[in-house]
Amino acid sequence: MKTAGTARKKVELRERFLKYAQEHAVNDRIPTVAEFRKALGVTNYMLLDCMNELVKEGQIYRKSRKEGTFLSWHRKKYVVGMIDNTSGGKGFVDVPAWMSGFYRAFTRNEDFLLRIVPCARPEDLPAAIRQFGFDSVVWYTTSPVGDPILTALPEEVRKKVIYAVVSMRVPGIPQPAFNTIEIDHDFWPREYVRAAVRRGCRNFLMVSHQDRIFETMLDEMKELGLQWHPECLISNPEELPKKLPALVRKYQIDAVRCAGGMQHSFARAVRDMHSFRPFMPVFGTENIYRLFRKDYPWLKAEFIFEHLDDFYDRLGFLTGKAAIELAVSGQTFKSRQIRMNYSKEYKTEIKNKKG
Repeated sequence: MKTAGTARKKVELRERFLKYAQEHAVNDRIPTVAEFRKALGVTNYMLLDCMNELVKEGQIYRKSRKEGTFLSWHRKKYVVGMIDNTSGGKGFVDVPAWMSGFYRAFTRNEDFLLRIVPCARPEDLPAAIRQFGFDSVVWYTTSPVGDPILTALPEEVRKKVIYAVVSMRVPGIPQPAFNTIEIDHDFWPREYVRAAVRRGCRNFLMVSHQDRIFETMLDEMKELGLQWHPECLISNPEELPKKLPALVRKYQIDAVRCAGGMQHSFARAVRDMHSFRPFMPVFGTENIYRLFRKDYPWLKAEFIFEHLDDFYDRLGFLTGKAAIELAVSGQTFKSRQIRMNYSKEYKTEIKNKKG
């Protein structure tokens, strides 16, 4: 069983090797396993494990058992770490499409080693960076967290960490100034409203909770001069069959936003309301798009954005490229928000509207 003392010895052992490398010339023979073991008081297993990692990174090489181990003439491989915090460090991946894009950034690039490390707490990052010799590390999370979780880290550590946020940011907490890549979550709910207005819609029904998306859409509606009626918010989908007909008659509802699984409850509730086919943007994966069209053909569902799978793949790829650039240059970059692309159909519609 690994202990904190064992981990510290391994970090010390690695740092001893790296310090030696800085003080000697390429192709110098390094001390033998027995000499290092005696100096550091570690086991053969730990010592060989550390040396094997450095061989893989290209920092040392072996000629033969008799000749020994030498400082490498090869260029050092950069080591990029990926910390998956989506399940508290338990090893599950919540957004596989993001991971696919992230891995794709390293395709056909032999200068990099990618290491996945479970790490539930950001305060453990300094030790992980030292232990594994990371040149850059990605802290990947789908939890709604904010800036304070990283500002507490030492500056030399924070400069190596890319904060990849695949979630809603906590309101009132600004985006970190550097090394952060996240979704522009304000863009797409605002575009939902603008898309409805382009179609001549004026009255929204919200089948959702009072989440941040709801608040953002409400703000955009006010800016565009649309009137909002508070009773047009339905948070319990079981109330739809009872409330919906009266709301449609009273407010001439012509646009609807349904959150998550509430889309299915809405589809069933309006099936027999043949004269009620409001504009309804749908947000999701390619599978959701396909099933929605198949299962609910009577809905006027619109897909104004790219599939979520494609977006997450692109977001992961951009994060991987940023990790590569950070490892090589050591220079922080200004934080950025990534917007979703429009679907081909919606691009065509916008073009026609302008024409």
